[in-house]
Amino acid sequence: MEITTLDELLAKSCAATYAAHALSANERAALLHLLPAWKFAKNDQWIQRDLTLKSFAEALAFTNAIGDLAEREHHHPNLHLTNYKQLMIELQTHDVADLSLNDFILAAKIEQLVTVSP
Repeated sequence: MEITTLDELLAKSCAATYAAHALSANERAALLHLLPAWKFAKNDQWIQRDLTLKSFAEALAFTNAIGDLAEREHHHPNLHLTNYKQLMIELQTHDVADLSLNDFILAAKIEQLVTVSP
């Protein structure tokens, strides 16, 4: 895997999960470096992004925008909307029970939404 820029990550689409494989610790660290707002979670087998939006309506609209993106990419995050405007996004490739390239691709595309929406 030779992805060294955010643009290279954004140019990709999520692969079918049967083609996904768990990334090595070095691969995941290099990819997370491209996504500074994200962090490792749950024994480094997940990545997570926390957002505080301006209102419940904005948080709900942003959650739905992520849902639309996830459907297009065929890769689905865990979304937790709490305290009416706080959103936690968690990604893991469930079929491999670990992080795959798909998680970082979707995280990068979610970051594009963040710069447009909240």
